[in-house]
Amino acid sequence: MNKEVGITASKDDDFSEWYTQVIIKAELADYAPVKGLIVLRPDGYSIWESIKESLDKISDVLDIELIQKKIAGFHQVGAVMATSPTGGIVHPETDEEDIKIIKNILNVNVEPATINGGLPFLSSGILANNKSVVVGSLTNGPEIMMLTRAFVN
Repeated sequence: MNKEVGITASKDDDFSEWYTQVIIKAELADYAPVKGLIVLRPDGYSIWESIKESLDKISDVLDIELIQKKIAGFHQVGAVMATSPTGGIVHPETDEEDIKIIKNILNVNVEPATINGGLPFLSSGILANNKSVVVGSLTNGPEIMMLTRAFVN
């Protein structure tokens, strides 16, 4: 592995590579000898265990089933999805089966979309609730039409 100092990937251009570099450089995980496999180091595993405990508590208190799912290949679903009680949008590369699953779980209309002139990381430029949707100033006409389709019943 290249031992460069610092993060070389751009968060805006390649979020997945940026995130991987952060995890590796923070020594929370490392590459395994098997291609495509990353192994958690002790601190990374400790963080994961803490997250799992918190999720289990949330599930127990709310008496709900928690579902772990990737969207458009991303584990960071909060970055590639935005929802409200009236609708939702997902990364434009989300497949139809995943869109159906999300629609059924949330019981709202969900549409693939971008924000701010083509960004697929939706939460970076939208605030939505049951009364309105606020988007970044770079959001263009076709994107506003997709948002209308997703959030207006």
